[in-house]
Amino acid sequence: MKWDGKAVSGYQNLDFRTKVFIYLESDIKPSSAGVLKDGQADESLTEAAGRNAAIILSFPARAGTLKLRYGISFIDTDQAKKNLEREIKEPLLETNIIRSFLRMTEQMENPWMPTFPEITGDSRRMNSNHGKNPCSLVRQTCGQTR
Repeated sequence: MKWDGKAVSGYQNLDFRTKVFIYLESDIKPSSAGVLKDGQADESLTEAAGRNAAIILSFPARAGTLKLRYGISFIDTDQAKKNLEREIKEPLLETNIIRSFLRMTEQMENPWMPTFPEITGDSRRMNSNHGKNPCSLVRQTCGQTR
């Protein structure tokens, strides 16, 4: 795990074969940051490694509501950051994406609801590339034909 002054990044090993990378940022700048070392916060460090590695961020009590945004990737932390930056920021577009999934589900012989893929296991999934305009991916999405 690493704190770069703006975001926390790092990875977790799953099943001894799969790495899940994360890039996380908050809407409020922390008043301090450090690494959990021997059960104590060490603000002189910005990187932690090994089992139960942890970055500690402290925020002022007057900060109120804290909003965290994160991206994940199975490639690297740079891709996790790109995935975060690609998040959908238009509520109407997001609503149309959900409606298109519902419409696709209604048209299936054995329907299932959309979800994100599992890291381990094998199960049926209907996914969208959330980084692309869904209107270009599904013909009748958003009430338009292409």
